[in-house]
Amino acid sequence: MKYEEDLVLNPTTSRERIEMIDALRGFALTGVCLANLALFSFYYCLSNEQKANLPFPVINTIISYVIYFFVDLKFWTLFTIMFGFGASIFISRADELHKNGKALYARRLSLLLIIGLIHGIFFWFGDILTEYALAGYILLLFSNKKGMPLAVWGIILGAIIPLLLMILQAKLLPNSTGIFDKLSIQTMDGYSSGSYSKVINANLLNIKIFSLYVWFLLIAALGRFMIGYWIGQSGRMYHIEEYPDFFRKTMRICAWIGFPIMFIMTITKVLTDTEVLSPKSEWEPITYLSGVASLAIGIFYAIKFAFLYQNKKWKRRLSIFKEMGRMALTNYLMQTVINIIIFNGIGFGLAGKIGPSIYILWFLVLITLQLIFSKWWLSKYRFGPVEWLWRSLTYNKWQTLSAQRAH
Repeated sequence: MKYEEDLVLNPTTSRERIEMIDALRGFALTGVCLANLALFSFYYCLSNEQKANLPFPVINTIISYVIYFFVDLKFWTLFTIMFGFGASIFISRADELHKNGKALYARRLSLLLIIGLIHGIFFWFGDILTEYALAGYILLLFSNKKGMPLAVWGIILGAIIPLLLMILQAKLLPNSTGIFDKLSIQTMDGYSSGSYSKVINANLLNIKIFSLYVWFLLIAALGRFMIGYWIGQSGRMYHIEEYPDFFRKTMRICAWIGFPIMFIMTITKVLTDTEVLSPKSEWEPITYLSGVASLAIGIFYAIKFAFLYQNKKWKRRLSIFKEMGRMALTNYLMQTVINIIIFNGIGFGLAGKIGPSIYILWFLVLITLQLIFSKWWLSKYRFGPVEWLWRSLTYNKWQTLSAQRAH
């Protein structure tokens, strides 16, 4: 591969980046990290009796419901929308430089798919990169569409169709909940064993089972990608102050849709978990609305963040996430490696032994360390280490890594 100075097409430089977008991506990643800790710790698959035997069970329960209401799927939505936004910027910029933006982005997705498969098979079953790459391929089919219809189709694919598919799945596969319960137990046994081969077997088992349901995640992700793609295409997020009425109206609509649904879902979850409402299976259809609620609240978060970023005081506070957002892929993979060491049997083996009251403290430590590390790294280098490799392979040329050399 050649060095980048020899070629015309370069990836977006730090000067061309919009700080708010980077900060929003970093903010989204923090929420993804917190949501994922329920998976890494296996708190989500413990029985009520097992949860009661953990330290601080009452606090665990309260915190888990708060995370369920404000975090679960919402920050995944936010992160996914930002992925679609990035796709729009990447393709349009390549086209402006008279390159085939779609072909170049397809190459980028292929590399992401490889990273995702390595991550999912050899490290953690909760990988989202593979689904992002596959949904990204489908997004390319819609990349020529412009205007509001793209956003409308994003909402249909991101919320309405997944809702209909979940209802259909419940009719055709009524015992799917039992399958996932058994899968959770087998996965926890593998991760707690201290055997790396059992971890890989557990990951492969998850891939095998989830491949039957991946269409649901792909459609939900695709819809969010399309919304993000439209946001990038329209350019409105760059100049949010010029469209205050549009964004405030959108934010109010999303709030009135998302939060009441989540309130109903959370109350139902509390009552079914405590067996006030039973059997649980009869009340499960209410959870089908999670896609609608998470999409609405995720959009609400994005707009609220953007508005707050226009305020000088809030900009100083929120800008701490910008370096983390610039190297989001590196930080996402780092979270996996570090949490495997903390929770798996091949590390400290804390899976199934602590609840949200303790792992939320670990979350604060981990994010603080990543914020510090990201700021330090980008003071010396232009890209995160994984981003540098990803960019170099995408453009088929070694990118200048050193910040000093770039200047």
